[in-house]
Amino acid sequence: MANKIDLFTFLHQDKSGNVAAILWKDDTSQKIIFKTNILINQVQRDGYAISKGMIKKHSEVLENISWKSAHNSMLLYAGAIEKTVSTNECYNTIICLLYNANNTIASAMTLFCNGYKIQPMILMRNILENIAVASHLLINPNHLEKYNSGHLNSAKTIASLKKIVPPIGALYGMYSDYFVHISTMYRNMEQIKVHEKNDDGIEFILNALEICVWCCYVISELISLEYIAFEKCIYWKANGKGKYIFQPTEAGIDEMSRLLSTKE
Repeated sequence: MANKIDLFTFLHQDKSGNVAAILWKDDTSQKIIFKTNILINQVQRDGYAISKGMIKKHSEVLENISWKSAHNSMLLYAGAIEKTVSTNECYNTIICLLYNANNTIASAMTLFCNGYKIQPMILMRNILENIAVASHLLINPNHLEKYNSGHLNSAKTIASLKKIVPPIGALYGMYSDYFVHISTMYRNMEQIKVHEKNDDGIEFILNALEICVWCCYVISELISLEYIAFEKCIYWKANGKGKYIFQPTEAGIDEMSRLLSTKE
């Protein structure tokens, strides 16, 4: 067995060059070079090339997610520039929460397109929790001070979101158990590459992305009814002054069935 010290050269003091370490494979002359700009290359070079391949392979689903995200942005930005809403602290907070959730959807999609599989799923739970806090404040505006003071338990607000979108509770729990907490999902080295269409893991991530952007849309549509004349609602219907009921259109029912149905 070779002496451990002879298996590698660790150039920890020389940052002027572009080589951080050199690893020799066993007793052969083969070597693996670790460059100092490995992470920068991953983002600028490898990530760019992988994302082009991923977007090409999964263009239909990714375009649907982008389309939904654009509608989220429109509904939320309309509230941000509407005077009566922008001066209402609770509404303004809800809009900011949802807008940040929409940004996190973009972050998760970026990670996915760059070839990552576990990391986007960590963000999915954050997205649902963000939407849950927004939903909780929408149902309980008197809890705004509690939220502002840092005493609102964000994880517990998932119960408020479940009142509007019941299946979200199970998804939130699954994302927590398998991705946010260190489960057996982490026991294998993750390959950062363009993944094939028939990869079950990829289909799962794409479905999760669609569910998150859809969930953000459902709550964005609800709050937007307070400040814009939005007559073509997919999920909500007015039920008296300031009151609304969850009444999906045929298109909404079809979308929910596609996203939330249990797949064998």
